Amino acid sequence: MLEKYPRVWVDEPWESITAYSLGTEGKMYNPVLENYSGFDKVLLQPRLVLSLLLAPAFVLLGVGHVEGRLVSVVVGSFLMLAVYLLSTRFFSRRTALIAVWFVIIETMMFIAYRTIRPEIFLVTLECFSLFLFFIGLRNGLVRYFFWSGLLSGIALWTHPNALLHVLALSFLLLLTYKMRIFTS
Repeated sequence: MLEKYPRVWVDEPWESITAYSLGTEGKMYNPVLENYSGFDKVLLQPRLVLSLLLAPAFVLLGVGHVEGRLVSVVVGSFLMLAVYLLSTRFFSRRTALIAVWFVIIETMMFIAYRTIRPEIFLVTLECFSLFLFFIGLRNGLVRYFFWSGLLSGIALWTHPNALLHVLALSFLLLLTYKMRIFTS
């Protein structure tokens, strides 16, 4: 289905420029943003994680829409694993499989799976972060919170919307351990 709808989404070339320059020249920069009021130095666009994952695909498979979209498909597969693992923490296996099925057929996710855009990377990192966070809450082990925070930080390199995820996890952590925080 990657070539069935060959229309190029508006952001796909924009998002893949930095990955192309990294894969071909070994430098991560965006020539479109060069000398645009220093914007290229203030905010590295497109997103960092997307570029780091796309560049090897461009080197190994060549540069094209299908090659770039394959990376999103692979990351989307990891999202299915994350949704399944997260769902089995709270529900039965059957319910977890239904949750995975709903994520697969959801319209916006279908678009995210097959385009060169950072949203699928963001959602995947956030789901794994939630999974580790809830394991940490259940077991009371700090190392799970560390890994959850690390994935949340990487998600921030993927898309600025991850800030909402970080704030939500911080709020949950504060609510859960408020007595310990204020007494220690």
